[in-house]
Amino acid sequence: MDEAFIQRAVELCLAVYRVTEKFPENEVLRRKFRELSIDLLSLFCYYIANPTSKSRLFICSKVKGKIIEFDAYSQVVRVQVWVNPANFEILRKEYENLASGLEMHKNSDNVANVKYKKTGISNRKELAQSKLQKEIGERSHERQDFILKLLERKKGGASNTEIAKSMKTSKKTAERHLKYLLEKGAIIKEGRTRNARFFGKKSRK
Repeated sequence: MDEAFIQRAVELCLAVYRVTEKFPENEVLRRKFRELSIDLLSLFCYYIANPTSKSRLFICSKVKGKIIEFDAYSQVVRVQVWVNPANFEILRKEYENLASGLEMHKNSDNVANVKYKKTGISNRKELAQSKLQKEIGERSHERQDFILKLLERKKGGASNTEIAKSMKTSKKTAERHLKYLLEKGAIIKEGRTRNARFFGKKSRK
């Protein structure tokens, strides 16, 4: 059951990353939520690895504090328009469910006695994750398609900065999509670092 417990914590961490992908690139809360999800994952792993009762009591209190912090940040997100606030309500309840599992484990001192049942919240979370994954994939495809069409039009190619400006996104985001297209052999890169220019394959024939 230790493995199932950690796997659940990993899934929640990944879900937080997917949800916050919709936040503005440099938004502080994007980083805060992701750091919290990593902190919680670390605490869950440390709890399983540490058999000392006093240590486990301390870890449980730390987990509760992190979840309270997660909920506080969620309240700030609710007044924004980046994502559906229900996503964070689902995630918070799932973290609370894992925290309850720690309490049961601490009291029984036997992780085999702790069972994690899929609730309605879990099912809704899985549906939300699936939807988010689909949306992220579609958005990435749209951006890559935009880059391909842009480079086919520009016979002289374009720099990362020019592409980011046309996409109305950050240079880091543009760079990520350019790297993917280069790996797939869909575009051509000439030059290095800041002076590099990218070309569509047809435009270089």
